[in-house]
Parts: sequence; structure tokens; C-alpha cells
Amino acid sequence: MLTFVVPVRHQDSVSDWGKVNTYLRATFASIAAQIHPDWRAVVVANRGAALPPLPDRFTELRVDFPCPVLPGADRPKEELYNAIRDDKGGRVWAGLKTVEPRGHVMVVDYDDFVSRRLAATAAAAPDAAGWYVADGYLYDGSDIVMKRRQFDELCGTSLIVHARHFYPGAGADARHFVRHIHGSHKFIKKILREQGDPLIPLPYPGAMYRVGHEQASSGSAGLRQHLSPGQLLRHPWDGVRRISRLRRLDAALQQEFLAA
Repeated sequence: MLTFVVPVRHQDSVSDWGKVNTYLRATFASIAAQIHPDWRAVVVANRGAALPPLPDRFTELRVDFPCPVLPGADRPKEELYNAIRDDKGGRVWAGLKTVEPRGHVMVVDYDDFVSRRLAATAAAAPDAAGWYVADGYLYDGSDIVMKRRQFDELCGTSLIVHARHFYPGAGADARHFVRHIHGSHKFIKKILREQGDPLIPLPYPGAMYRVGHEQASSGSAGLRQHLSPGQLLRHPWDGVRRISRLRRLDAALQQEFLAA
């Protein structure tokens, strides 16, 4: 079984909770569109945070985590990243302890989308270490998307990992484990490769990263910023490559990711 874990930010950390709910509804629909039935999802949110109705196979977990205090711009960037990782990792760990998955796990950010084929891929290789999303799409709400290579280096919704790798071993530093395994997508691939149980690239685009909206904790740039005249003039060859990766959000892509 593939378990999707959706950690939802503290409601006091966003300026427009109505927008967050809109994004959550779309993300839930994307997850629920899996073509293989062997999956479930757990949504981890603070008490008092209004959530849209949950589809079938979804479990709701309420927590009492404090709103994270993020360091100011004068502090090292790593302090900011660690504060975000601690909050996200704590929510993911709480979800894992509640549903106790024994198959594969995918952490899905509350505003992203996933391919409807993921549960089928996991079901076909139940003992595999997992997969990383090498190719995915950037989406800013328009009718155009941009295909992105090395997608897993950019987006947190990019790893499908066997649950055996999500539980700290005896003697492990629990806080370090939660921060770097549950709270971040940046470290797992390297760690598992060094352990001799590597993730392999997913053989198709596996996720769509919603970018360029003001509620995004990553501060991701919209497609217009990727293709601004200044960017194209400064880096013309890179601009040509970016333009070549643009795709129309046609019916096939909408069905694959947006459950439309």
C-alpha cells in the first residue's frame, strides 16, 4: 500500500486560509484519483484549522503544534530551513505514527499534485526502496506548465520511499532524523544510496509543483519570473531551454494530475 502524508501548515502562519483550503481541495482530489486501489492518505493539521471535506481513504489527524517562529532575514538561511523542517517533520512523523505504514510513503505538500499512476507503481514493486521524481511540472494556475528535470531537487513532493526507511533505528538522534528524513526531501536520496538501497528514478513525470503563490512557504517563483525578459536577456540559452519545456495544460495532463 502507498500511504500519502499531507502535512498542513499552522493556520496562523498564512495570510489567507481560504486560499489554502482551495489548494487542499485540489490536492486531495489529485491524490484520490489514483487508478490503483491500494493506497490511503493521512492529513495532519492543527486543531481549529478548517479543512475541506476529505475523500474516501483519507484519515484526519489533529495536532497541537505551535506556530513556528521563523528567524529573521539577518540570520543564516540554515536556521530558517531547520525551523521549517522541524515543523513539517514533526507533522509527518505524527502521521506516520498514527497510520503505521508498512508499504511505501509519499509526503505531499498541501498545494501540489501527483500522478494518478503512483499507487500502481508502488503496488508492482512492494519491496523496492522507492523512487524519486526525476521529471515533473511547474504549475502557476494558468493553462501552461513547464516540464522540469531534476524535479526532486526542487520540490518536496518528489519521493516515494519504503516505510522501512522512515523509522529511526536504535540509537538514532530522533530530532536529527525527524528534521532530515521526515522534514526535508534534500537528504534521503543520498543517504539511501550510501546505505546500498538506492531510490530509482520514476519512469514518468510523477508530480506537479504549484509555484508562484503567496501562501507558498518556499517562496517559489511563478512561470512569468522564469521567463521574464531580464532572465532571458541575461541567460539566453537557458531561456531557450526553458521555453522548449513549456507545455499546454491539455486534457491528458489535467486527467493525470488535476483529476479533471
